Amino acid sequence: MSIEPNEAEALVAKLNNEIYEQTEGNIEDALTYRSAGNGQVINFSDVPMWDSENDERDEVVDTGELEPIEPFLRAKINLMIGELSKIKL
Repeated sequence: MSIEPNEAEALVAKLNNEIYEQTEGNIEDALTYRSAGNGQVINFSDVPMWDSENDERDEVVDTGELEPIEPFLRAKINLMIGELSKIKL
């Protein structure tokens, strides 16, 4: 399921700003939004976090709608950050 492009762009900008502030400016534009035809994708450091063709969001039981994109993305990104923090080189 797709989301409105302006909603996706605004969310990506918001989360990028939070990442930028939390990393004291060391990480810039970690999230990207791409749209081609009917397909959309939001990447975190070039790793797909969400795409319109394989939308992994859960359905909200009460409404039958998909869960909101922002909490879904936050959870996916935090999971990835947690996995990356395990790497020791």
